This record gives sequence, C-alpha cells and structure tokens, in this order.
Amino acid sequence: MVLHNYGPERFVGSVHIGVLDTMTAEELDNLEREISRKIFCEFNVLLTGISIYSINTKNDQAKEMRTRVTDLVMKHDDVLEVHGFYVNLQTKALHFDIVVDFAAENRQALAEQIRQEAQSAYPDFQVEMTADTDV
Repeated sequence: MVLHNYGPERFVGSVHIGVLDTMTAEELDNLEREISRKIFCEFNVLLTGISIYSINTKNDQAKEMRTRVTDLVMKHDDVLEVHGFYVNLQTKALHFDIVVDFAAENRQALAEQIRQEAQSAYPDFQVEMTADTDV
C-alpha cells in the first residue's frame, strides 16, 4: 500500500492485491469496489488505484514453483514475505515480489542474492523480482 498525506486526515492511496487467476472481470470489479468502500469507511483513505497480482491456481507445475521459490526466499531472516508470484509457462517468465525488513544491513545485496538463487533454481526462466522495503 502507498499512502499520500494531504493534511490532517486527508489520505489518498493505492494498493496491490493478489487474486486467483480464475476470477472474472465482474468478480474483480465487485472486489475492488468493496475494498475501496471498506478502506474509506474504516480509515478515511480514498483509494485511487487497486493493482492486481494473478495467483496461479490452474497448473500444478506453477504451484510447485511457487512453493519452491517461497521456501528459497523465506530462508533469509531479513525477508518478511513473498507476494505477487506468477509464472507464465509459455513465455518462461517468473515474477515475484519480496518484502525486505527495513533494518536489513544491505537490502540491495540481499535482493540480488535472492534473485540469483531463484534464477539458479529455474535457469530456463527469466526471473523478475521486485524488492519492496518494509517502511
């Protein structure tokens, strides 16, 4: 989530959410409207955008890859979570985000090490990883 403060109790923000790859546009639209309404009612934050991460559910190989990459990433003490994992088996592209603890000594080096580990685990895939900071 990204928040912008425009004065006392005036927040505008955006958020990323993970959704199953089986959701329809109608279901996504309803979910986004519900999230926007709840966030505004509970926190007085106007969401200007909701980005989605598709979660692979229809392919066992993709599910196994997610488990393996998550295990690989979470071995590192300074990583708080993995999200946004998606693999495209046709184009051989693998995407995921990690959240690195703000107190980590060298976040960039850790992120590059993790990306290289994932690349080594899946050498035939193009690995794209985003390292988010826990702030």
